[in-house]
Amino acid sequence: MAELPLWQLAAGFLAATFALLALIGFLRYPRPLMVVVVALLLGIPIAGLAAYAVTPGPAPHPGPLLWLAFIPAVAGVAAGVWMLAWMSRRRSSLTFANLELLSNGTLISYGGLILGISDVLALWQPVWAIANLCVNAAWILLWVPRRLRLSIIESSVEIGAPLARVYSYIADPSNWPSYQEDVVSVVIEPAGALEVGSQVTVTQRYQSGVRGPRMLPDTITTVSMVDEVVGDRVLSMHLAGRAAARSRMEFAETPAGTRITTSARALAPFQMAVFGALVELRTQRGARLARARRSLERLKQLLEAT
Repeated sequence: MAELPLWQLAAGFLAATFALLALIGFLRYPRPLMVVVVALLLGIPIAGLAAYAVTPGPAPHPGPLLWLAFIPAVAGVAAGVWMLAWMSRRRSSLTFANLELLSNGTLISYGGLILGISDVLALWQPVWAIANLCVNAAWILLWVPRRLRLSIIESSVEIGAPLARVYSYIADPSNWPSYQEDVVSVVIEPAGALEVGSQVTVTQRYQSGVRGPRMLPDTITTVSMVDEVVGDRVLSMHLAGRAAARSRMEFAETPAGTRITTSARALAPFQMAVFGALVELRTQRGARLARARRSLERLKQLLEAT
């Protein structure tokens, strides 16, 4: 029994260290996504180790199980270091391909750390370690169905201007930065008004929410393909290589002028959903909807003023 207090101290030290890491994460990125990642990665280990430190059970017996923990842990840390090095060298605008690459690296890092931490936790609290693995496995499986990863934002506005003028203004992407919030630049290929097959490259600012030094650029670039144009009534496009992520605008004549109805549909990649991207999007839904409405209101002011 003489060695029991040492194991209690070790459990308490690890619980405090994990709690400190969680606090640093929250202070650096106080958003729902960080809550999800920290809760899944450290929540159960902190609780299990703290419980042992307060009410100790049998003394742990280190063996091959402990050494096995180093294999996934080292793989996870290596993936994390690689991502930090990649981000520190990044200077140009982000793309969705970059984000998916980071998500893949994070998934490897996350999986390795979950296995390693659970293995260490099993020395003190085997049942808690199994619970940690089961909770994380259930969370990962939750996001396999595509329908749970869908997000749709809709808004509309009525503009006191003729439909033909409203449509022609929007169908010229060079006008988008004048009313769309955070849009920095738009390039269309081939040049001219939008038509089926047009490729639209948009660079826009985004709010990262990170406190302190930023490691990534503050702009993101997306490439979309126009796939539907119906006279001056419908404009629809989707992200290149991601047909499920699309935006659509419908135009209708009204007694007062023109009504525009917009909808944006997004399908979060599986690996991004695992890390709380959908939780982040849904908690920010009100802000995204407000941003879309502000853009339409600016469009309304511009067209009615002329």
